[in-house]
Amino acid sequence: MKVKIIDRKNYLISIDKIKNRVYFQLHGQCLWEEKDMDFLFLDWKDTIEETKKNFTILSDIRNLQIQSPKLDKAHEKTQKYVSENGLLKIARVLSKNNDIVNLQFGRIIKRSEMPSDIFYLPQDAEEYLDKVVKQFEESQKNNRNNAS
Repeated sequence: MKVKIIDRKNYLISIDKIKNRVYFQLHGQCLWEEKDMDFLFLDWKDTIEETKKNFTILSDIRNLQIQSPKLDKAHEKTQKYVSENGLLKIARVLSKNNDIVNLQFGRIIKRSEMPSDIFYLPQDAEEYLDKVVKQFEESQKNNRNNAS
């Protein structure tokens, strides 16, 4: 069951503690400002405190608009922090009709080295993350059995 933890003008962050999954969803077609990025970083820090190690993220950013290049470093900082603090995998849901934004954000993802895959439907992203978690849990179980 998803529980809403942060709801700001640009986004909603909720968590399913049973799945150990964070859901990030953009509201409408908001324009981001530098001050929004400060809140975003702090909100992710707080969100990660509510998860366990090896959490997953379903990030629905279909409403993302072209961003000012001035925000790139702040996006990278946030993504790097999330990646280094327990993230197993992220599934990003992008719009099929916004190639420029997809290219721009793809560049940011590559520079932050965030482990992510791209989808166009939230249900496909959800199913993918379920499989990733299952495979990870099986590999952990096998590692424990081999160590015995």
